[in-house]
Amino acid sequence: MFNLRKCALIGSFWLAASLPVTAAEPAACPPGVTAAAGARINVNTADAAALAAGLKGVGQSKAEAIVRWRETKGKFASLEQLDQVKGIGPGILDKNRDRIVFKD
Repeated sequence: MFNLRKCALIGSFWLAASLPVTAAEPAACPPGVTAAAGARINVNTADAAALAAGLKGVGQSKAEAIVRWRETKGKFASLEQLDQVKGIGPGILDKNRDRIVFKD
């Protein structure tokens, strides 16, 4: 289970899915999300749920479009490539510039 007390990403999806973590369980975050303050989302590894929960202005359908683009065209290398995803434009990129990472 994910330890949301340790993870900077707190979205309704992850909050609803979380259970108390015992001392025996390791603290972990959702796929593609780092535990540092001001959560960073790796658009090359995060699943659609993590993208929708962690990026401003990105709902489930846009998150799924990001995953589809990545699966068909390969990993993203820059914000400019992310702009090629249908529904992702300059406004969304500007809101999330400090949240998006491309490498682990």
